Amino acid sequence: MAVLTRQTRSFSAPTVALVAATAGGDTFVGGSANKAALLLVNEDASSVDVTIASQATAQPGLTSADTVITVPAASGGVGGTVEIPAPAGGWTPFIDSSGNVNLSYSAVTALFVALVERG
Repeated sequence: MAVLTRQTRSFSAPTVALVAATAGGDTFVGGSANKAALLLVNEDASSVDVTIASQATAQPGLTSADTVITVPAASGGVGGTVEIPAPAGGWTPFIDSSGNVNLSYSAVTALFVALVERG
């Protein structure tokens, strides 16, 4: 797993550096990124599912479920783009015992990711 570094985007610095998604998945430190969003760009002809591993303890009668987001395929020369905002309470339900949020991908061909916080 590669570790994603939180980047700050603002009016005066609106661009961010996207990195190639890693076949074994990616991770980021949950606590320091509680306001950060995930930005995903898919330049492949097929959609990609991104799974955010849940660490929440299931309540009696309920199961703890991972969150799966589909990033659309590229179309007309434009990459399919999804921005996943931090949940209202931050990334806490997804933080593992090491303090990280773990991502996995159904495919990584031409998939790019960034962890972005608004400055």
